Amino acid sequence: MKKGVCLLFIFFSLIAFSQTEYKFRVWLKDKNGSLFSIVNPEGFLSRKSIERRVKQNIAVDSTDLPVSELYINQISETGAKVISKSKWMNSVVVSLNDSSLMQLVRNLPCVTATEWVWVGQTGSQKLSLRNESFEDQQKATSTMDEYGYGFDQIKISNGNLLHSANYRGDGMTIAVIDAGFLNANTVTSLTKTQVLGTKDFVQPGGDVFSGDRHGEMVLSVMAAVDSFRFIGSAPKASFWLLRSEDSSSEFPVEEDYWAAAAEFADSVGVDLINTSLGYSTFDVASMNHTHEQLDGKTIFISRTAQKAADKGILVVVSAGNEGNKPWEKINAPADARDVLTVGAINSSAQIAAFSSLGYTADNRVKPDVVAVGEGTYLVDQSGSLTTSNGTSFSAPLTTGLTACLWEALPKMTNKELLDLIRRNSSFFKQPDNRYGYGVPDYMNAYLSTTQGLPPVLSENIEVYFKPTKSLCIKNLPISDSLYTTHLYTAWGQMAMCDKFNGTEKLLNTNRLPKGVYIVCIENKNFRFMTKVLK
Repeated sequence: MKKGVCLLFIFFSLIAFSQTEYKFRVWLKDKNGSLFSIVNPEGFLSRKSIERRVKQNIAVDSTDLPVSELYINQISETGAKVISKSKWMNSVVVSLNDSSLMQLVRNLPCVTATEWVWVGQTGSQKLSLRNESFEDQQKATSTMDEYGYGFDQIKISNGNLLHSANYRGDGMTIAVIDAGFLNANTVTSLTKTQVLGTKDFVQPGGDVFSGDRHGEMVLSVMAAVDSFRFIGSAPKASFWLLRSEDSSSEFPVEEDYWAAAAEFADSVGVDLINTSLGYSTFDVASMNHTHEQLDGKTIFISRTAQKAADKGILVVVSAGNEGNKPWEKINAPADARDVLTVGAINSSAQIAAFSSLGYTADNRVKPDVVAVGEGTYLVDQSGSLTTSNGTSFSAPLTTGLTACLWEALPKMTNKELLDLIRRNSSFFKQPDNRYGYGVPDYMNAYLSTTQGLPPVLSENIEVYFKPTKSLCIKNLPISDSLYTTHLYTAWGQMAMCDKFNGTEKLLNTNRLPKGVYIVCIENKNFRFMTKVLK
C-alpha cells in the first residue's frame, strides 16, 4: 500500500539519538533437520488445506515443510532474533540492533544469502509515514432495492444473477491480508460476518481490530449485510482477517509478513486470498523495485503469490493506484502469473485515471480484469455507508463474486476458474494494458460451462418463449420429480416462481414485460440455468 516517502536524513538524525534496529531477510540452503515429513502432512497442514490439494491434484512437496528448526536455532545462537518465516521461500527474517552481527549469520553453512529489508528505532514509536485518505463522498440512507446503494457495482458484472441463483459465497473461505480491520468486530453491518479467526504478522499477538481501517473497508465490500442499504459481493462467505501491512512505514519486510500470512492462510485451508496491498517504492530508495522486475518471478511477494496459486488458492490482487503517478505501472504482487489482478473503473465502465497500467515486464496482460473502484460503496469504521476510490476496493468486489462463482462450480481448479473469468470478460479478444480482459460477466461464466449439470439428457433440455409469450420447458430428465422454476430479470429480481412434476411445463408469462430472463430449474439433485429472450 503506497504511503509518503521518507527522506533518508530523517533516519540518520534519529540514529544519532536512539538505538537503531535492523531487519534482514535470510535465505536458507535446504530443509535438513525438519521435524516434519511430507508423508504426514497432517502435522503442518489442516484437513481443509489437504483436501484442497487432493481436489486439484496438487502434491504436498518440500516447499510445504516448515523451515528447519535446526537452522533457526543456529541463527538464534548468533544473537539475531528470528521474527518471521517463509517455508515456501525457505527464508526467515531476523532482527538485530548491531548490524555487524549479520556477518556471523552470513557465515553459517545453512545460509545462502541475506538482504536488508527494514530499519527503525528500538523501543520507540515508529515514525508514521502514511499518506493516504478516504473521502466520504456520500452518506447513504436506504433504497427500495435489497442491495441498496451497492447494486450497480455488483450488477455491472452480473454478480446479482449469481446471488439470485443462491450463490452468495456459502461454504467458501476467504483470507483478507491487509493493514488492519478497525472496528470490524463492532460495525453493525459486519456483525453477522463469519470471521473464523484473526492473526497479526507485524506485531504478533496484536489486535487486528485496532489501528488501521483499510482492511475493515475492504472486508465490507465483500461481507457487509445491511438490507436496502448495502450488501457485499459474498455475504455468506467465511473470512480470516490477517494483518501483514505495517502502516507506519514502507519497507520490503512487509513482503515477508505477507508471505507468512499467505502461508498461514494456506495451512488453515482458505479457498481465496484477497490482498489490496502492493509494493514498488520504499522509504529507502535503494530498496525500490524496478519496472524490469515486474515479471512475476523476481520480486519476493510476487513469487510468494504465485506459490499460493500453485497450492490451489485463487489469489485476487489490486492492480495499484499508480496510473496517474510517476510509477504508473502495477505494483507487486499484481505481476504474478496466476493471480487475478484487478484494475478500477467507475460505474459507467470507464477506466479510473489512477488505475495502474500493465503490461508485465515479460509482456503478459495485466491487469486481468476491472471492477468498480471509483466511487465504490463500502462501510467505514464508524458503520457509515460511504464511497471511496482505489483498486483496493475493486479487488474485494471481484474476490467476493469469484467466491460465488466457485461455489457454483466447485469442481473447477483455481487456475481453471481464473481462465474462465478472463474468457468471459468484455475485452477478452482485444485485451490492453488498462482494462486487461475487461469487465467480467459472472453469469455468462457460469452459463458457459455445463459443470454441475447432470450428465444424462441435460443437453436436450429446451427452454424458450412461445409466440403466445408463454414459457415452454421440455425434456427434463426425471418424469416423477418435483421441479422448482425461478425466473429472474436481468437485474436479478425474481419475476416468477412455479413448482411442477413431469418432464414438460408451459408457464403463463403474459404479464411479464419483454426482455432477457434467467431461468433456473432445480430439484434436490439437479440444477439447470439458462438465458431466454422474451
